[in-house]
Amino acid sequence: MESLWIYAAMFFGWALAGVAGGAAGIGTGMTAMPLLILLLQPSDVILVATLGGFGAALHVTWAYRSSFRWGDMRPLFLGSLPGIAAGALTLKAVSVPVLQLLLGFVLLSFIVFQLLRRRRQLRLPDSPSVGLLAGFLCGFTGASVAIPGAPLGIYVILRGWDTDRSRGNMSLYFVFIMGLSVLAQAAAGLCTMRILSIGLACAVGSMAGQSMGVRLGRGMDTSVLHMLILVFICASAFMLLWRALGL
Repeated sequence: MESLWIYAAMFFGWALAGVAGGAAGIGTGMTAMPLLILLLQPSDVILVATLGGFGAALHVTWAYRSSFRWGDMRPLFLGSLPGIAAGALTLKAVSVPVLQLLLGFVLLSFIVFQLLRRRRQLRLPDSPSVGLLAGFLCGFTGASVAIPGAPLGIYVILRGWDTDRSRGNMSLYFVFIMGLSVLAQAAAGLCTMRILSIGLACAVGSMAGQSMGVRLGRGMDTSVLHMLILVFICASAFMLLWRALGL
């Protein structure tokens, strides 16, 4: 049984991360990841992050339940399924550090591209085929390097959705992808009572913080939301490069 201070640290750490995640609709798990790496065994980090992230996504989806659109997300859901399979198969043929290095540079390139085109933003067409491709990329990166939120953030920015629609759609997607991950981990017998109890502390903490974050995010300008998403994408890129280079 973990000591009480571990549960307290997870609760309050995820509560702080939830403030940012509740306001932006993305980034709770990413913000809390350094705490998980610091306090948990490497083999437990992804399991706990998945459970905590699933609880966080459920709460944000409920908070923005009137804003997500099934029509926006259906192609993403469908595209994610073959993307998850492709990502898992790629892990057998390509080393994880190589994938992390390549994706890290792709994300940094997108950030530079966006900053250089601030006055003339690129917009993706409202097309099911584009959504399927985006879903495939989200599923692929989620299964291969455990960061599905970065390509999702790029897709949201390039679609130009308003603030609430962006947050609602992103949170709904995370419920989908995290739910699949939790089921897969449970089927593999990885969700022990110890992992479940720590994950529950993370989920409850994130919900507490997100309650404040959602209130802070009301009325947020779309450009501010996109800047926050870019910050999370940048953090994802540096985390991938850090892991790939073994720093």
